[in-house]
Amino acid sequence: MITIIFSTHNGSKTLPTMLEAIKKLSWSFDELKIIAVDNASTDNTVNILNSYVSQLPLQVISCPERGKNKALNTALPLIEGELVIFTDDDVIPKEDWLIQLTSAANQQQEYDIFGGKISPQWPYEPPKWILESVPLGMTFAITDENLPKGPIDPGSIWGSNMMCRSQIFFNGNRFNENVGPSQGNYIMGSETEFTIRMSQLGSKCYFVPTAEVKHIIRENQLTRKWLLNRSLRSGKSNFLKHRHHSSFTNSKQTFGLPRWMLIQGITNYFKSILHGSWIGTEKSFRYQWKFYQFLGYFIQSRHSKFHE
Repeated sequence: MITIIFSTHNGSKTLPTMLEAIKKLSWSFDELKIIAVDNASTDNTVNILNSYVSQLPLQVISCPERGKNKALNTALPLIEGELVIFTDDDVIPKEDWLIQLTSAANQQQEYDIFGGKISPQWPYEPPKWILESVPLGMTFAITDENLPKGPIDPGSIWGSNMMCRSQIFFNGNRFNENVGPSQGNYIMGSETEFTIRMSQLGSKCYFVPTAEVKHIIRENQLTRKWLLNRSLRSGKSNFLKHRHHSSFTNSKQTFGLPRWMLIQGITNYFKSILHGSWIGTEKSFRYQWKFYQFLGYFIQSRHSKFHE
């Protein structure tokens, strides 16, 4: 028996595609439990989930308080089996997905956390300026095509395609509810915060490139507005990762940030204007992206200082 867990908030546009793909998995449903957590949806999500209860070994539960990690934590007490797989409501797994993950777990007994390949399912061919201006992995939660099979840095395993030995959660470990998708400009990195924390406690991570899911990229995710909001959130996440690093703590600071970072952020702002950000030129966007990352970093630094 293995358990699949995913959270969904207003996922009606992608859920049918995802659940139809789950139906085609090469795995006995007698040895599978799926837990879907509705996280305060206001669209047709709950009706869609309930329509699949008779077609899949699916249990639908509710977490009315917004927050992906809150939703995942709600499902953890319901885990059955030695392995639990986490995914999202906007993926299309390959038919042998579960076979590849469980085979790796059986062969690599010294590893506790496993990640699989995440490739993009574009709505159309993305513009060249996007491909050249943003880090695709972080922006669209897709893995590097060149990642080899084997041990991997815990920060390179992402929540759309992650498997853990259930004992991790039976031991009482939980996801950090202050990180991850929620309302507003949330802090990115819900699963990576968890995997890094577990690594510090002794868990080892392993990458399985043959265990693949496609991540459905929606049209609105190829707009400047969405991309810049993504950059802002990544900046907030980066502050939490870096604030204890020597490059941060050993630098002269202004407004609670290293001066070199402040200068870099201001420079990117003026470069974006110089290259035509007010009319949306392609060249200006790469500087806008960098400035919004700095802005997220700055916002989170002020927030953290206020709450210390």
